[in-house]
Amino acid sequence: IIQRDIQFSNQVADMAHRLVDVLAQPINCGDGLILRTGASVGIALCPAHGTDIETIISRADTALYKAKSLGRNTFCIFEQGMDEAVRKRQRLEADLSAAIEEEQFELYLQPRLDIATQQIKSYEALIRWNHPVKGLIMPGDFIPVAEQSNRIVAIGEWVLRRACAIASADLEDERISVNVSPLQFREKDFVETVRTTLEAASLDPSRLEIEITENVLIDDDKHALRILKELKGLGVRVALDDFGTGYSSLGYLSRFPFDAIKIDRTFVQAIQQTENALAIVETIVRLGRALGMAIVAEGVETIEELQLLAGEGCNEIQGYLVGRPEPLSRLCKVPPQEVIEALDAGSSELISQLKSIAAQMRGSEVRDAREEEARRKRKAGS
Repeated sequence: IIQRDIQFSNQVADMAHRLVDVLAQPINCGDGLILRTGASVGIALCPAHGTDIETIISRADTALYKAKSLGRNTFCIFEQGMDEAVRKRQRLEADLSAAIEEEQFELYLQPRLDIATQQIKSYEALIRWNHPVKGLIMPGDFIPVAEQSNRIVAIGEWVLRRACAIASADLEDERISVNVSPLQFREKDFVETVRTTLEAASLDPSRLEIEITENVLIDDDKHALRILKELKGLGVRVALDDFGTGYSSLGYLSRFPFDAIKIDRTFVQAIQQTENALAIVETIVRLGRALGMAIVAEGVETIEELQLLAGEGCNEIQGYLVGRPEPLSRLCKVPPQEVIEALDAGSSELISQLKSIAAQMRGSEVRDAREEEARRKRKAGS
């Protein structure tokens, strides 16, 4: 698209906004079929970004590449320095393709402590990339690129195969938990892939847990419900990960057949600072238990957090306090002694203290607000 007589970049932005909005509208194809499309737009200005057609098109393409990396339905105007950023991303994508082909990945396992038995009953499989030049790369540095470049499905399938193989050959009766991206979950043969992977590894389906986030449920909850039921039909456990972030709704818990809820670490880290966070955890635990779901707390790092969560009725604990993610050669099989002692010590007194402190803080905040309001009124009256 060529737009003439442009004096300011915001004129181009206005057109890009309209274009993206129009192309994002759902298309009714009849018979209940709704087609959803989207667009990414790259923009270059003449003469600001070049004076010949080849340069302008090249830089618009660079901006388009950047727009795609930002997510769906957006646009980007070319900026100086963007070329190098795009080249860096392209190198990363090429390296990812090689990593998939050469299986340069490795799974680290993080233990989950079962509070009732005080034993490690399951592990979460977390991917790492052993880059031949850059060394160990953490998932936060390559998973977003894998998702945006459609490489995440191949990576996710490798994780599933490797996790099932480890559980079958190297673990005793512990479960293994695998994160599944929305793109992988929506693959038409996803359930069949899970089934054949379990068979190839000779793994009892009950020892595999699939973790999904709320993003999977948002776009097409009917499709998600069907897939979840099919997974349950195989005997696989399903957990809702990072519960409490983004678009969370307690309604999800009643509509979808989850075996476990993983409370996001942001709530775990806040339970010692605010009674509200503790109240939210209490609500999740009560509702989850009423629906027959296990409650897992993520990101537990202190003894106080452990005792509070155990006292509120969480079933499992995961975090650095129990054990960090480690390669199979350094697998954590026994929880630290301080964790066992803390569980034996109980937590009812700590919970009472926290609620008392939070109530005092809330009362102080209310008094401060009233005093401030009174000062404003006196000032307005004078």
